[in-house]
Amino acid sequence: LSKNNRICATYDKNLSLTSQSFYNLKIEKSPVPEFNNFYLLGILNSTLLSYYFIKSFGSYKKLFPRILIESIQNLPILIPCSENERNIAKKIIETVKLILKNIDELKCLDKKIDSLVFDLYQISDTNQKHILNYMETLNN
Repeated sequence: LSKNNRICATYDKNLSLTSQSFYNLKIEKSPVPEFNNFYLLGILNSTLLSYYFIKSFGSYKKLFPRILIESIQNLPILIPCSENERNIAKKIIETVKLILKNIDELKCLDKKIDSLVFDLYQISDTNQKHILNYMETLNN
């Protein structure tokens, strides 16, 4: 988790070595083309999943917080099935690819992904505001 209490995930198309403090997740094969590594990256980095993680597994350490593998396995990663979900997933994938190319536009694109993920999970405007306000208070 970052200092802003957000899940921090990144993508590397090449094989990479990491320390034992990191997990490597990869979607090997999926019958749903929109369920790919870029989609997964967008979902994992969203405010919604960070909020879900904190609320579900909130007894994590304040100093050097980390995510345990059991927690990752229990995250509600939605596999896009309906036409609407697949369309939103395509937009998430496009936005993640933009972020990877244009790190300077991160904040604007990050908010776009949050909005798309909220739409994907059908989170009401009221609940979106609650989640965003809650996450903001953690950062102050």
